[in-house]
Amino acid sequence: MSTRRLLALLAIGTAFGLLMALLVFLRHSLERERALSRGHTFPSITVRALNRSFELQRVPSGRKMLLVFFRPDCPQCESELARLEHVCAEVPAEKLDCVAISLGSEEQTYAWHGTQTFRRLTIAVSADSTFVEQHRDWLMAVPLVFLITERGMIHDRRAGERSQAYTLARVREFAR
Repeated sequence: MSTRRLLALLAIGTAFGLLMALLVFLRHSLERERALSRGHTFPSITVRALNRSFELQRVPSGRKMLLVFFRPDCPQCESELARLEHVCAEVPAEKLDCVAISLGSEEQTYAWHGTQTFRRLTIAVSADSTFVEQHRDWLMAVPLVFLITERGMIHDRRAGERSQAYTLARVREFAR
């Protein structure tokens, strides 16, 4: 067998191997994402609430909840959080918990939070690093918003920004 053929076979074999590795990674990522889709139970995690004297709390809370994942350095997240603050202010606190969990470090989030004003939206960081590490590859599609039922089931999930009117209609319908 000539050297050229051997190199060509090695190149084809390497390309096939890389393709198979990519497919396995993609399948694994999709399985993890599917676990956080509508109708599934949201995994219980502990968060540290920055605007509640660093109080630890569980998510889901056992009440209806609007939960958003964000990054403090994300401009789209900042504008979506402002919209969600207005939406949450329109719904009575006894009907809906509103929590925003930062995917940034506690120090970065605390510094960012000092420049913001949130009265209704609880800003928190995950005290459970395994959750963020387990879902890091697709949690980067922030802002990522969940509506979670009292039993911890995911009622709705969406990524990206939406209009305030659209979000308010969805949240009011959910909080009934």
